[in-house]
Amino acid sequence: MNIKGKLVMLGIFVVLLAGVVQVNATSTNNIGFKFNIKANQNNSFSDPEECATTNPKRAWMVDFRRSTESKSGAKCVTRFWLEKVGVFNIGSQVSDDHDIKEESGRHFYASTKDGTNCNVKLGAENNNYSAVTYQATGYWDEETTVILK
Repeated sequence: MNIKGKLVMLGIFVVLLAGVVQVNATSTNNIGFKFNIKANQNNSFSDPEECATTNPKRAWMVDFRRSTESKSGAKCVTRFWLEKVGVFNIGSQVSDDHDIKEESGRHFYASTKDGTNCNVKLGAENNNYSAVTYQATGYWDEETTVILK
């Protein structure tokens, strides 16, 4: 194969590789979280993730798996939202609050326009005003392949 043929093949390879990278960038990642949910609805946050989408209807996701709040086996409810990372790590909420029951599966939500093309983190707090502190674990993703209507 001559040099021109090799360059054409290399160009095709690069284009195909770029398409694969783009597809993987919007896959559902299942990023683990482990929060100490603080008393009196004080906030807890995950590490930030880059949200590259420009579409606020491209859903973010929470899968709340386990909690240590209830000793009787009752399922816990914890409030989650998406928070934009700002200057000095001071953020602003860029989605509605969502009260999610432990072990209820994956939940998909839209952000606001301010929650696109920026760094975001998952926020969490107790869904009721209580002196109880507990641990909550599960998975989240800042942008998934799900497009909401």
